[in-house]
Amino acid sequence: MTTPIENLLAQTINISEIPALPEAARWAIYTTLTMDISAEDLSKIIKANPSLALKILKIANSPVYTRDTPVATIKDAIILLGYKTIKGIILSVTIKDLFTEKQSGWFNYKGFWLHSIATAFVSGEIAKLINYTPDDTVYAAGLLHDIGKIIFLLSTEEQYFEVIETIENENLTFNRAEMKIFGFDHTDVADFLFGHWKLPEKLILPIQEHHKQALSQPGGYTTASHILKISNEIAHIAGFPSHN
Repeated sequence: MTTPIENLLAQTINISEIPALPEAARWAIYTTLTMDISAEDLSKIIKANPSLALKILKIANSPVYTRDTPVATIKDAIILLGYKTIKGIILSVTIKDLFTEKQSGWFNYKGFWLHSIATAFVSGEIAKLINYTPDDTVYAAGLLHDIGKIIFLLSTEEQYFEVIETIENENLTFNRAEMKIFGFDHTDVADFLFGHWKLPEKLILPIQEHHKQALSQPGGYTTASHILKISNEIAHIAGFPSHN
């Protein structure tokens, strides 16, 4: 039996507008939570996306990384950069590229992605600081925590502009303005999207919870949710708002 929010989502979000999740991104997400993969097999996945392969080679050959000879193969780039860095690059590049063709004239996509990357970076650093082992998971959650806003834009761009106006006119947060206009917010849309992409619950949960008020109460929610909430706020304070 579906809930009222699920009914509203089904009526509002056009499932045909949601692109398929690239294989490289699916690998990056699943390996943060479950399995590992050899450098050889991973290089095959990356080579299937020439744009991604080129970006990884450019990063591996940048002055940031010390090496005696240029990095010429994806396998060598994986060995040099390490799995954690490769996962971060794959997620950042593939998810961003997935939605760049559907740009809006008024929504600040650049600001949105800078905020997402900043939140992901801070989430990973906080996880390391407190010895929270699934630091890859919170990085992925940080990168994807506002992805529901993009899905809103794909399906309801004109109506979603009302959300921005409501935020500015009534001084509301994004999720409260979305609730007022649609009856659900971008975390609900993310849940809908991740269900469509068949992503694991461990990734969905912190994204669902990171705006919840109960996070500030004793015993509320998960460590990953707390990390994501704090990282989101730090990214805003540091000058990386999700929209401006």
